Amino acid sequence: MLAYLAFFAARRGKSHTAAATAELARLALTGNDLQHDGPGLPPFFFATWALTFADRLDEAERHLELAIQQAHSRGSAAAFGLASGLRCQVLVRQGRLIEAEAEALTILDAFKSHAIVGPLLLSCLLHTTIERSDLATARSLLADHKIEGDLSASAMAGPLLFSRGHLLLAARDARAALRDFQQLRHYDELAGREVLGRPAHASQALAHIRLGQHDAARALTAEALEHARLWDTPSAHSFALRTAAILKGGDDAIALLREAVAAIEHSPARYECAQSLTQLGAALRRAGHRHDAREPLRQGLDLATRCGALRLANTAREELKATGAPPRRTALSGRDALTPSERRVAQLAADGLTNRQIAQALFVTSRTIEAHLTQTYMKLAITSREQLPTALRSPNQAEK
Repeated sequence: MLAYLAFFAARRGKSHTAAATAELARLALTGNDLQHDGPGLPPFFFATWALTFADRLDEAERHLELAIQQAHSRGSAAAFGLASGLRCQVLVRQGRLIEAEAEALTILDAFKSHAIVGPLLLSCLLHTTIERSDLATARSLLADHKIEGDLSASAMAGPLLFSRGHLLLAARDARAALRDFQQLRHYDELAGREVLGRPAHASQALAHIRLGQHDAARALTAEALEHARLWDTPSAHSFALRTAAILKGGDDAIALLREAVAAIEHSPARYECAQSLTQLGAALRRAGHRHDAREPLRQGLDLATRCGALRLANTAREELKATGAPPRRTALSGRDALTPSERRVAQLAADGLTNRQIAQALFVTSRTIEAHLTQTYMKLAITSREQLPTALRSPNQAEK
């Protein structure tokens, strides 16, 4: 009952803050008793989803990692798929886009027909390909998996509509993006829900801004700011404030973006933080404060690069160059330099699989695995398989 209360508090939101919702989820998850629920979408996953919507990302990840381990030990494919699909969503929100993409690609073939896991993985992959500036791959995902037209019949229409809408925005098709965001809100309203953890109002406002429909954008942005105040998470605040800043412009925009950075800078949502820093730096640069713009742009570039958000990193780099600062290059070494395929292979090797086992799991040759590992060792500056677990550990994992 606590798990269901937490989930529907996250979905409806208006009568609960994120903090109160997270507390319900924590109580439900105490003792790990929910791990042994039956098939479908058991209460365990409702509780971890509530933690995710409430921006308690590190907590959600810890519970999902445990669920993945237990699913392996029990031989439960359904539990493994659900836990991995949700973990991918958490990784995206944390800004660990390369890890999210690698994990989603690894298990997609096995779960693409699953009514819940498949859409979760696909929505994650759409988001990561957008941020790798790989719109062609994103469009191929839409076509190959028939993510077309009205998605309201899908069990997971919300994540798919949200990700597809932002893909269309990135592809400069604001009118189609607007249809997706409108369909997303309609889908939520039909279910009697208003998902404050998913910024549908602010996303729809962005599409109206691109279309020059500023009155509609202002009304939606006001709703987004009110929802962010009610739900009270760093990511909701920063997204709504960034959208409001686009409408305001000038000194008002700078003030809003400073507030957006302050709201998100200590959050585990690193990608949101990178966006807020980059937009603040860009606004300062446009206002003629070139010197003041450099530090937020440097921080935004660093975070975006570490997240694997190449599109955002390129924006930050170009803005930094426009301030007159020396250009900076994306790191060509370290864990963030690994391709999704290299990361998949490296993680499987770190988990103890032999080259032959990895090749069988990924349906490639052992020689291909050897080549991937050779490149990985060079980028990570290591010499042995035993060093992989430490080298692959993310900065926030190392701190924990």
